[in-house]
Amino acid sequence: MRVLPLGDINDYSATYILVFLIGHLILGAVFKPRGVEKPLFYMMMEQAARDVDRRLNREGRLPGELMARGVVAAGVMLAMSMLVGVAVSRIATHTYGFLAVFLFLGSCASVMGSLHLLRKVAHLLSQGDTTKAAAALQPFCQDDLTPADAFTLARRALETSAVRLNRYFVAPLLFFFFFRSEGVAFYVACMAMHDAYGLGDKAHVMFAAPIRALERVVDFIPARLTGVFIAFAALFVSKGRNPFSTLALMIQQSAYYTPANTGWLIAAEAGALGVTLGGAVRHNNETVERKWLGKEGDSARLGAQDVVRASLLHFVVFLLVFCVFIGVFVASHNFS
Repeated sequence: MRVLPLGDINDYSATYILVFLIGHLILGAVFKPRGVEKPLFYMMMEQAARDVDRRLNREGRLPGELMARGVVAAGVMLAMSMLVGVAVSRIATHTYGFLAVFLFLGSCASVMGSLHLLRKVAHLLSQGDTTKAAAALQPFCQDDLTPADAFTLARRALETSAVRLNRYFVAPLLFFFFFRSEGVAFYVACMAMHDAYGLGDKAHVMFAAPIRALERVVDFIPARLTGVFIAFAALFVSKGRNPFSTLALMIQQSAYYTPANTGWLIAAEAGALGVTLGGAVRHNNETVERKWLGKEGDSARLGAQDVVRASLLHFVVFLLVFCVFIGVFVASHNFS
């Protein structure tokens, strides 16, 4: 990945991101999707990662061999994604090539999809339809939600949306800002692999070890930055908590959650909204233990109204990010 000089970053990346955010806001307000899906490039890389996992991560192999296969698989996937990013950057140098950049960024980053998901789940929970609410959330969760009750579904909606706010929105824009298309392609591939097989169950202890280690590094800054955005967005949400108490909660409790980057995001969501999130999940017929996150005394019995508050919280994060890039754009032109 090529790090750009500061002036080049400001001229190129901030302009693209601002136009993308404006278009994203308009399209999200005008068009209501029939279904809620992940960004296209993310889905493609995740499906490829699942195929790689199925072919290479087989029982009976030695732990060292599984880890070596995991390293090779991650290297090949990341190289393929980088080639896509390089191709987009090359196309952008031609007449009307900037359209390819917008299309690629739109296939890697989205926040309106997560907002529509939260609103859909809130509506279904308010109607008492837990079956459809579970079906709406299932593509975004690694554990089986079929037996989940309304409280569990509301918690999973908040937890999932907090993670997706980072992975589908803040982090891709951050990587695009500093590393252009190559950077966002690298990030999406890394997180797609982590989503596909990075959970720490027994079947993936060794094969997924390389991608879990890479995720801890790649998502370290974006996860914490997103947590800060969530904390300050709580100022504009009913019953939202003081941002500084939320930040303190994130720092204190994220260390007890695995993976730690996810812990920062879920702790931020719990602290900002004044609820309790987390707990064990079931994956591959195995219980993966995770800590409960939230201030002592905050309830884990959540409902549709809490999901609605989360959707508002995330929309405020969108506006905060929008304001940040407006500031960067104005500053870059004032000093250029």
